[in-house]
Amino acid sequence: MRNNKKKVIFIGGLSNGKKVVNFLLSQKDLNLDLVFTHLKKKNIPRYSSFSSLKKKTKIFKTDNVNDYYFKIKESKPDIIIVAGWSNIIEEKILEIPKFGVVGFHPSDLPKDRGRSVLAWQIEEGYKRTALSMFYYTKKADAGDIIGKQLIHIKKTDYINDVLDKVDSATIKLLNKYFKNLFMPYIKKIKQNNRKASYRKLRTLKNQLINWNDSGEKIINKIRAISKPYPGAIGLINRKKFKIWQAKKLNRKIKGKYFKNFLIVNCKNCSILLQKYEIIK
Repeated sequence: MRNNKKKVIFIGGLSNGKKVVNFLLSQKDLNLDLVFTHLKKKNIPRYSSFSSLKKKTKIFKTDNVNDYYFKIKESKPDIIIVAGWSNIIEEKILEIPKFGVVGFHPSDLPKDRGRSVLAWQIEEGYKRTALSMFYYTKKADAGDIIGKQLIHIKKTDYINDVLDKVDSATIKLLNKYFKNLFMPYIKKIKQNNRKASYRKLRTLKNQLINWNDSGEKIINKIRAISKPYPGAIGLINRKKFKIWQAKKLNRKIKGKYFKNFLIVNCKNCSILLQKYEIIK
């Protein structure tokens, strides 16, 4: 009897990738043939172990999925799904599956292509963004768009809260569009490259707080790179502080230590540091 199940390969990891894999395993008409995920490293935010899935599919841990080109080609997948993976996937792999390679990007594409996107958006005070589901092409984040899910960013949201919303948006997009991916003709929206903007990978320099900035700008930076990201760094009384959570006060008051928190003055107000640690 002929097996009519569609063959899928997954590339990725992190918490959103784990949700995608569980979604794929729940589809009775699919065969999740191979999973490629991250090597376990301490510095990967929201790392998820896929070890519990070993009995359900074949799992390979790697930093470079391109090394597995021949194994992927031998599998003859109908489609490849990518989530939680920022490394380059070479064009020769993109050309293998009949229905293409589909991934997700946390912006309203073509705006904010590139790296560290959510952190930049929170730091700049975005009130909303989107998760875009799109086809991979040789040029990063530039493929045709399948669909988008709006994501609201509250003033009280920290990066981990927004990442939770991205995880939920990923499943919403899969529920809405996944079956359509195997249709002969699927509605796609070409990106307007003239409207594209790009984000660079954040560095240590982007962690540093300037206490001469406004309170809102400082709070946004702290929210943008709080846990599980590296944390904002502020110099106070010649000591380095890594700051995880803070609150803007309505007026300036004398900066001081309390038992469990610290108050620091900035350009237009005082900042209450609620969760922090001293870097030795």
